Amino acid sequence: TPLNAILGFTQLMTRDTNLGEEQQENLKIINRSGEHLLKLINDILEMSKIEVGQITINESQFNLHLMLKSIEEMLRLKANAKKLNLSFEIDSDVPRIVETDEGKLRQIIINLLGNALKFTQTGSIILKVRKESNARLTEEQIEFLFADTYSLYFGVEDTGPGIEPEEIKQLFTPFEQTKVGRISNEGTGLGLSICHKFVELMGGELQAESTVGQGSIFYFQLPLRKQSASMGATNQEGKQRKILGLADNQPNYKILAVDDVPASRLLLNKLLTTIGFEVKEAGDGYEAIALWKEWQPNLILMDMRMPIIDGYEATREIKAQSGGKETI
Repeated sequence: TPLNAILGFTQLMTRDTNLGEEQQENLKIINRSGEHLLKLINDILEMSKIEVGQITINESQFNLHLMLKSIEEMLRLKANAKKLNLSFEIDSDVPRIVETDEGKLRQIIINLLGNALKFTQTGSIILKVRKESNARLTEEQIEFLFADTYSLYFGVEDTGPGIEPEEIKQLFTPFEQTKVGRISNEGTGLGLSICHKFVELMGGELQAESTVGQGSIFYFQLPLRKQSASMGATNQEGKQRKILGLADNQPNYKILAVDDVPASRLLLNKLLTTIGFEVKEAGDGYEAIALWKEWQPNLILMDMRMPIIDGYEATREIKAQSGGKETI
């Protein structure tokens, strides 16, 4: 969407050391507002996909502890700014490597924690993760049971304003907001209904308990299959760091940015040349093929939907020529 360019260029401008404090603050406001707008658009698109049955589960094996750590780091600043105590309580027997839809689980946890941070003014927010046995799954009549199945409990507890009993029933209805939510004048009233649907698709059920004036708990259990011990080898702790440039004595890497939207091409060009790559641009598949023949780039960033010749056809033509199979 055009927001990619808006957010991308504000990100580029924040790297400009010549900008004064006021301009940097203005850029941060543009960036925050852009990200808020992007979230609203994504929520509406997500709900549209759910309504027409286009949501699928994409399971993969990943490091759960590493994912939770990255979420904690991401939300820590927001919690500190509101002087809230944010803590993650992960039991020692919670497996590091799990197999489920990482993207959807991440979205659910961020959404529940984000709501808690938005509405809690004092006190604490806790994410609790623990392993539960098959007995709990059997009680809840979740049908897909294997000898090697266990359940993971995820719960977000806050000391916020709480939710009225009559509002609890409507919490997971699309476009419904609680009284507190309407006052905040943020969001679409879709976040919780999307989370509810995602948890359901993954084999669990999102539930809520709340006491007005004391706080709320949102929780769910996910049925999972045990992973083999060898999978633990992929456990790598890593911190996100900012890329400054290519290391010394690197070859001259050539990258071709293909996109029919000039702003998107320009953003890629600026981001990559800043780091030290050589970049050329093409506005359609026909141009991309011609530039590939003449310039032989190491990598093509190919937009798929374009006029004249789209990205699929351009890729097919490049791959069909001698030397084309080596082009990434």
